[in-house]
Amino acid sequence: MNEQHDEPLTRVSNPSCTVDDPLLISDTWLADQVAARVRDRLRFVGALRRRFVWDGARWKRDDMLEGQREISEALSEIALVVLARFAANPSAQRIARVIESWRKLRDVMDLVRVHPTILTDDVSSLDAALGWEGTRGLP
Repeated sequence: MNEQHDEPLTRVSNPSCTVDDPLLISDTWLADQVAARVRDRLRFVGALRRRFVWDGARWKRDDMLEGQREISEALSEIALVVLARFAANPSAQRIARVIESWRKLRDVMDLVRVHPTILTDDVSSLDAALGWEGTRGLP
């Protein structure tokens, strides 16, 4: 999978893009990058099968797909970094389009949901922030 390219890969000063070849960008790598960008604003509570977003003051249920929007924006940012970093690579534009595709969004959302920095089954950790009472933490 590690192909040799005629032109050297262009480097950009972005520490979050640690891949040396755009063909090595995997869904898992993308999920790690996205989780690093959204970990302070997004949680998935497995016990409730719900996503929660931080609105700046409290955790709230993600009824408006804010988490999906944030993940989509993070993927778009990564695609721009790929285009800039690998400008000399003929595959860069195709790979950037794939990163921004609906299918990739869906696949990365599934991986981000179970990412260790996003997934929590400890409902009690969100209870106080959500104002929930009881042992199940349901509103």
